[in-house]
Amino acid sequence: MSRDGSEILVDRENNLNPRKLTPRECARLQGFPDDFIIKVLDVQAYKQFGNSVPVAVINKVARSMFNSILSLRMDHVKKKLVTPYKNSYNITNV
Repeated sequence: MSRDGSEILVDRENNLNPRKLTPRECARLQGFPDDFIIKVLDVQAYKQFGNSVPVAVINKVARSMFNSILSLRMDHVKKKLVTPYKNSYNITNV
């Protein structure tokens, strides 16, 4: 199924027909800076921006995964350090 941006409609007031997002608006939603130059036709731009993933989202997901893995590893290390020490002899028998 091809997507050309026509399924992304923005409501307008005063009973005007809705409009579709512009490629620039799509780029902004995906985190591209305003000075990013769109060098392709609108149809291709909609496809490219629709397939992109915002860097800020990937950054948050990666940090969350890293912190979870680090926490699991720390819990594992703590369990190894806290295991009770078993004396091989009894001090009262000395």
